[in-house]
Amino acid sequence: MIEPPQPPALPARSAITLTPEQTRLALLTLAGMGAALMLLSLFNWSIATAMLQLGAFLLTYAAVVSLSRLPPNRLGQRVDRFLEQQLQRGFTGFYGVMAIATFARLEVRDIASDIVDFELSTGQLVQSLVQGLIGFSIDSVMNVVWAALWPVKLLEGSGWFGMLVATALAWLVYRAGSQMFPDVHRRLDTPRKRRRGKAPSADQPHAGD
Repeated sequence: MIEPPQPPALPARSAITLTPEQTRLALLTLAGMGAALMLLSLFNWSIATAMLQLGAFLLTYAAVVSLSRLPPNRLGQRVDRFLEQQLQRGFTGFYGVMAIATFARLEVRDIASDIVDFELSTGQLVQSLVQGLIGFSIDSVMNVVWAALWPVKLLEGSGWFGMLVATALAWLVYRAGSQMFPDVHRRLDTPRKRRRGKAPSADQPHAGD
């Protein structure tokens, strides 16, 4: 029986090697673009939510990459443990970074709203503090839920067009980043199940052998 010819193998994409100066410039550019988009979203355009989400993603992605590249000192170890905890919770890959960006965006919005609505009168100071803490904790729980369901939240605020545009642009940035920061993406893109335990080595006997 004649076997069909195998399709030609696609060449593997090589990582882009950046100098430390180029890395800092790339991260500062991402953070600056994210901050600019979040400021532009204040004009209450029809795609303001999509711009806000994309800006939050760029800032979050730049922060995650920057924190992952900290030197192995005491601060770097603490940040590394925090990132590892988030990865263990399932915030991996592109979906996970978007979820973290959504949570951060909603938390900042709630904190700003609480500051604006906070009453400084002496008679209601304690009551305002208690109500603010209770409301903040409830909002934080809901923000975690919305972060896990960020496509629904983004669709609700910006419609199909805004959601697709923001998601597509964020995905392009994430894919480009996988070529510029391969070490960081090896951690971000590792599936959750593989992080819970090491795969058995070839020398380790299997059950039933």
